[in-house]
Amino acid sequence: MLTQGNLASNAAAMVESQEIGHSDRCLSFLPLSHAFERIAHLTFLAAGGSIFYAENVNSIVANLAEVRPTIVVCVPRVFEKVRSRMLENMLSASWLQKNVFFWALRIGKKLRKAGKGCGLGLKTEALVADVLVFSKVRRRFGGKMRYFVSGGAPLISEVGEFFEVLGFEILEGYGLTESSPVIASNRPGKARLGTVGVPLPGVEVRLAGDGEILTRGPHVMRGYYNRPDLTEEVLHDGWLSTGDIGAFDEKGFLKIVDRKKEILVMSNGKNIAPQPIENALKKSKYISMAMVVGDGKNYLTALLVPNVDPLLRYARKKGMAKKSLSELLKDEGIRGLFREEIDRHTAQFARFEKVKDFALLAEEFTQERNELTPTLKFKRQNIIGAYSDSIERLYPEATRVRG
Repeated sequence: MLTQGNLASNAAAMVESQEIGHSDRCLSFLPLSHAFERIAHLTFLAAGGSIFYAENVNSIVANLAEVRPTIVVCVPRVFEKVRSRMLENMLSASWLQKNVFFWALRIGKKLRKAGKGCGLGLKTEALVADVLVFSKVRRRFGGKMRYFVSGGAPLISEVGEFFEVLGFEILEGYGLTESSPVIASNRPGKARLGTVGVPLPGVEVRLAGDGEILTRGPHVMRGYYNRPDLTEEVLHDGWLSTGDIGAFDEKGFLKIVDRKKEILVMSNGKNIAPQPIENALKKSKYISMAMVVGDGKNYLTALLVPNVDPLLRYARKKGMAKKSLSELLKDEGIRGLFREEIDRHTAQFARFEKVKDFALLAEEFTQERNELTPTLKFKRQNIIGAYSDSIERLYPEATRVRG
């Protein structure tokens, strides 16, 4: 149960912390029924800004040019798709366009790494890269963008860095419906990639002994309607137990580790957070979606959804152009490619966190099949149920799959 006071406090805190004013314009395309988009709506009303609604998902690019927003609220999956599509378009562009684009990316990364201490030569190259490439990309987004707001799930660091190089700022935030919903967010001009920022004004945050994030303040719900039993489980002396595991960095910025209930408890007693592994796997240009499985098992496996365009291009280079997607996913050479990608992108993880086997899926997880939430997070148990046969084949000695 969220009161008017809950929502009003959260909207006011967002207006203050995100520096939103009456001249700001927001393009909205997430479901208004979701708390994340709802508070964005209320925040712009409180600030006196303008809100525009995309006609549909396929019209977003055209609507960006038409509306010329200063702020856009997104979920990480949208950023991932935009980046993937942009890179794919450049790989299939002319030799000159392709080489200029990737040269500009390299210069942008060097500039970002060097920071304020970069020399005149790098500054000059960065200026040329911006004129030739990055300024044109920003114009495609309307040319007035102050920043993106990302929430609903963790943003992969490489994706955030890509947009920063293009000249966009992404402010990652964190919250849940029970907290109206925003608890913490990065601030304009002060964002730390890989974190969800600092608590909003008036919001208290602390960590429990097991790392669970607790929050208290005017944003916390009164309870679950007609469910005092559930309310008692999460509310204690005004503190809301979020169910998320987090940590503060050396500058006091909050980092999300994973959902407490999604921690995989292995048969050997090891507790593993799947999201960091999944995000590492998605760094591969060949992997669009990745869900790690292994609760109650003695090793990890993964359900992988290929990024089709790069995969087909690879298949053409290997003389497999005539094979269908379903045939490619069964091909030992293709499976070898994915094995190499898994090993390369998870090299930094401990031995018990490595993915031993995997299944390649021909279709992405969707909301229509009740596999994703409105903010495109996994409904893990639904996915496990839908692909139980595939998962069972990954554990030939098991008789029952718990997760």
